[in-house]
Amino acid sequence: MNKDELESLCIKIRECLDKWSADGTLETVEGSDTCNFPSGCCGFVTECLSVILYKMTGAVPNQVTAKCEESHSNYNKLAANSHLWLELSGISIDLTGDQFNDHCINIPPVFVSSSPHPLSTKMKTKSKPAYVIGLTKPISGHDTAQLALIQRLRKELNLF
Repeated sequence: MNKDELESLCIKIRECLDKWSADGTLETVEGSDTCNFPSGCCGFVTECLSVILYKMTGAVPNQVTAKCEESHSNYNKLAANSHLWLELSGISIDLTGDQFNDHCINIPPVFVSSSPHPLSTKMKTKSKPAYVIGLTKPISGHDTAQLALIQRLRKELNLF
Protein backbone atom coordinates (compact mmCIF):
# COMPACT_ATOMS: atom_id res chain seq x y z
CA MET A 1 0.00 0.00 0.00
CA ASN A 2 1.59 3.28 -1.07
CA LYS A 3 1.25 6.61 0.75
CA ASP A 4 -1.65 7.83 -1.41
CA GLU A 5 -3.60 4.60 -0.91
CA LEU A 6 -2.88 4.73 2.81
CA GLU A 7 -4.05 8.33 3.04
CA SER A 8 -7.22 7.55 1.07
CA LEU A 9 -8.04 4.66 3.41
CA CYS A 10 -7.39 6.79 6.50
CA ILE A 11 -9.58 9.62 5.19
CA LYS A 12 -12.44 7.16 4.66
CA ILE A 13 -11.99 5.75 8.17
CA ARG A 14 -11.90 9.21 9.75
CA GLU A 15 -15.00 10.25 7.78
CA CYS A 16 -16.82 7.23 9.24
CA LEU A 17 -15.59 8.06 12.75
CA ASP A 18 -16.69 11.70 12.41
CA LYS A 19 -20.10 10.68 11.04
CA TRP A 20 -20.61 8.07 13.76
CA SER A 21 -19.46 10.52 16.44
CA ALA A 22 -21.95 13.15 15.23
CA ASP A 23 -24.92 10.76 15.08
CA GLY A 24 -24.10 8.92 18.34
CA THR A 25 -23.25 5.59 16.70
CA LEU A 26 -19.64 5.69 17.93
CA GLU A 27 -20.77 5.96 21.56
CA THR A 28 -22.89 2.83 21.19
CA VAL A 29 -19.81 0.68 20.51
CA GLU A 30 -19.85 -1.32 23.74
CA GLY A 31 -16.83 -0.70 25.95
CA SER A 32 -15.56 2.34 24.07
CA ASP A 33 -15.06 5.78 25.60
CA THR A 34 -15.53 7.91 22.51
CA CYS A 35 -18.01 10.55 23.68
CA ASN A 36 -15.50 13.36 22.98
CA PHE A 37 -14.03 12.02 19.74
CA PRO A 38 -11.27 12.64 18.77
CA SER A 39 -10.16 13.76 22.27
CA GLY A 40 -8.93 10.89 24.37
CA CYS A 41 -9.47 8.34 21.59
CA CYS A 42 -5.93 7.91 20.26
CA GLY A 43 -5.29 4.53 21.90
CA PHE A 44 -8.64 3.08 20.87
CA VAL A 45 -8.38 4.31 17.27
CA THR A 46 -4.71 3.37 16.96
CA GLU A 47 -5.37 -0.18 18.14
CA CYS A 48 -8.22 -0.57 15.63
CA LEU A 49 -6.19 0.96 12.81
CA SER A 50 -3.21 -1.32 13.50
CA VAL A 51 -5.42 -4.39 12.91
CA ILE A 52 -6.88 -2.92 9.71
CA LEU A 53 -3.43 -1.99 8.37
CA TYR A 54 -2.02 -5.41 9.21
CA LYS A 55 -4.90 -7.19 7.48
CA MET A 56 -4.51 -4.99 4.39
CA THR A 57 -0.70 -4.90 4.14
CA GLY A 58 0.59 -7.94 6.02
CA ALA A 59 2.95 -5.66 7.96
CA VAL A 60 2.75 -4.86 11.67
CA PRO A 61 2.91 -1.08 12.06
CA ASN A 62 4.91 0.58 14.81
CA GLN A 63 3.07 2.35 17.59
CA VAL A 64 4.61 5.66 18.61
CA THR A 65 4.00 6.72 22.20
CA ALA A 66 4.54 10.42 22.89
CA LYS A 67 4.62 11.72 26.47
CA CYS A 68 5.24 14.88 28.42
CA GLU A 69 6.54 13.96 31.86
CA GLU A 70 6.19 16.47 34.71
CA SER A 71 9.74 17.69 34.07
CA HIS A 72 9.05 18.37 30.36
CA SER A 73 8.65 22.01 29.30
CA ASN A 74 5.30 21.25 27.61
CA TYR A 75 3.79 19.42 30.60
CA ASN A 76 0.14 20.51 31.05
CA LYS A 77 0.49 23.00 28.16
CA LEU A 78 -0.95 20.74 25.47
CA ALA A 79 -4.44 19.23 25.15
CA ALA A 80 -3.08 16.08 26.84
CA ASN A 81 0.25 14.91 28.20
CA SER A 82 0.37 11.82 25.99
CA HIS A 83 -0.61 10.65 22.54
CA LEU A 84 -0.33 7.60 20.27
CA TRP A 85 -0.03 7.23 16.52
CA LEU A 86 1.25 4.64 14.06
CA GLU A 87 4.16 4.43 11.65
CA LEU A 88 4.23 2.12 8.67
CA SER A 89 7.12 1.99 6.21
CA GLY A 90 8.40 5.40 7.35
CA ILE A 91 4.97 7.05 7.18
CA SER A 92 3.38 8.58 10.28
CA ILE A 93 -0.37 7.92 10.55
CA ASP A 94 -2.59 9.76 13.03
CA LEU A 95 -6.39 9.96 12.92
CA THR A 96 -6.85 11.86 16.22
CA GLY A 97 -4.00 14.38 16.34
CA ASP A 98 -6.33 17.31 15.67
CA GLN A 99 -7.38 17.16 19.33
CA PHE A 100 -4.11 19.03 20.04
CA ASN A 101 -4.82 21.94 17.69
CA ASP A 102 -4.44 25.42 19.15
CA HIS A 103 -2.75 28.67 18.10
CA CYS A 104 0.63 26.88 17.83
CA ILE A 105 -0.35 23.42 16.57
CA ASN A 106 -2.32 22.60 13.43
CA ILE A 107 -2.60 18.87 12.81
CA PRO A 108 -5.11 17.81 10.13
CA PRO A 109 -7.83 15.31 11.11
CA VAL A 110 -5.96 12.75 9.02
CA PHE A 111 -2.18 13.03 9.27
CA VAL A 112 -0.41 10.68 6.86
CA SER A 113 3.08 11.91 6.14
CA SER A 114 6.69 10.91 5.67
CA SER A 115 7.56 14.12 7.55
CA PRO A 116 7.95 13.93 11.32
CA HIS A 117 4.73 14.09 13.33
CA PRO A 118 4.15 17.63 14.66
CA LEU A 119 4.02 16.38 18.26
CA SER A 120 7.39 14.62 17.95
CA THR A 121 9.10 17.94 18.76
CA LYS A 122 6.80 18.70 21.68
CA MET A 123 6.85 15.35 23.50
CA LYS A 124 9.33 12.57 24.14
CA THR A 125 8.59 9.67 21.78
CA LYS A 126 9.35 5.98 21.65
CA SER A 127 8.35 3.42 19.08
CA LYS A 128 7.56 -0.28 19.32
CA PRO A 129 5.61 -2.81 17.26
CA ALA A 130 1.89 -2.05 17.58
CA TYR A 131 -0.49 -4.35 19.36
CA VAL A 132 -2.41 -6.25 16.72
CA ILE A 133 -5.38 -8.00 18.33
CA GLY A 134 -5.21 -11.70 17.54
CA LEU A 135 -1.61 -11.54 16.29
CA THR A 136 0.79 -9.77 18.68
CA LYS A 137 -1.83 -9.52 21.42
CA PRO A 138 -4.17 -12.37 22.38
CA ILE A 139 -7.86 -11.57 22.02
CA SER A 140 -9.45 -10.83 25.38
CA GLY A 141 -12.71 -9.51 26.74
CA HIS A 142 -11.10 -6.07 26.86
CA ASP A 143 -11.04 -5.98 23.05
CA THR A 144 -14.81 -6.05 22.52
CA ALA A 145 -15.07 -2.38 21.55
CA GLN A 146 -12.09 -2.50 19.20
CA LEU A 147 -13.33 -5.63 17.47
CA ALA A 148 -16.82 -4.14 17.12
CA LEU A 149 -15.46 -0.96 15.54
CA ILE A 150 -13.14 -2.89 13.22
CA GLN A 151 -16.10 -5.01 12.09
CA ARG A 152 -18.26 -1.91 11.55
CA LEU A 153 -15.52 -0.21 9.50
CA ARG A 154 -14.90 -3.42 7.55
CA LYS A 155 -18.56 -3.59 6.54
CA GLU A 156 -18.97 0.14 5.86
CA LEU A 157 -15.83 0.42 3.72
CA ASN A 158 -15.77 -3.12 2.24
CA LEU A 159 -12.36 -3.85 3.75
CA PHE A 160 -10.58 -7.21 3.68
